[in-house]
Amino acid sequence: MQITLSDKAEDLKHPVRVGDYGNPGLRTFSEAYLAAARSLEKAGVLENGEADCLPVLFLWRHGVELRLKDCLLNAWQARKVSNGEERLAVARMIDTEHNLGKLLEKIERQLRQVGQGEIQVSGSLRNNVVEVNELDPASINFRYPLISAWKSLEKDLRAQGMSEAERKQKLADHYAVVSPWKSTFNDAPFLEYSDFMAACNTILEELGQIENHLREFRGRRS
Repeated sequence: MQITLSDKAEDLKHPVRVGDYGNPGLRTFSEAYLAAARSLEKAGVLENGEADCLPVLFLWRHGVELRLKDCLLNAWQARKVSNGEERLAVARMIDTEHNLGKLLEKIERQLRQVGQGEIQVSGSLRNNVVEVNELDPASINFRYPLISAWKSLEKDLRAQGMSEAERKQKLADHYAVVSPWKSTFNDAPFLEYSDFMAACNTILEELGQIENHLREFRGRRS
């Protein structure tokens, strides 16, 4: 499916068709989200109030997430993995994992098996990923003001061995008096925007260094 963004393509500097990306890769997508975040910053969006900052924060975070996934893919490819189960596990993580800390842990495990383990993840990279990830561990906080609270309770009830009918009744009784929603920011730590942006930039810079080392490794091996 292809959808033109404007009926008058000549009005667009770069006409785009949604659904026809040409397979640009994770790095290109990451750079696109980061460029959009910087464009909104230059447009003065950050001066409009906290709520207007949320799209910018999401774009920064998503750009970082995609860059981590690109680094994970590069590390995996450098190892020339042929084990089908491991290849599938990495593919699933790239498709479904949004926790930045877990992505970095996977990168570290892959790097330990590249060459003699000479490519290391620095403490600075690890600390900055933790700092950014704490604000939005599941890539939800910058997109939704509320999330479902009942899912965790249902999981607990399921673990207790309750039948589906019993779980439904328990949930109905509980949420007759308690809201089934909770704020996404109740437990989020406070961080200045400038510190958030600095942490994101540090992550991107250090991932770039790892990618350079991976390129050198592949060059030596070829």
